[in-house]
Amino acid sequence: MSLSTIDEIVEQLKSMPQHLQYQVLEFAQKLLKTEVRGISGKQLLPQNSCIKPPLLRG
Repeated sequence: MSLSTIDEIVEQLKSMPQHLQYQVLEFAQKLLKTEVRGISGKQLLPQNSCIKPPLLRG
C-alpha cells in the first residue's frame, strides 16, 4: 500500500464518528487474518488448454 493511500484513509477516518472509525479498524484486522483461497492460474491452465489462445485475449 502506498503512503498516499494510507494518508487518504487517515483523512477519511478523521471525519468519521468514533463508532465508524472502530468499524474500519475491525475490518482492517479481519483482512489481515483472511486466507487466500482458490486455485492458482497455473494449476487451472492445463484444465483449460482446450480454449484457443486468441479467444483468451478477448
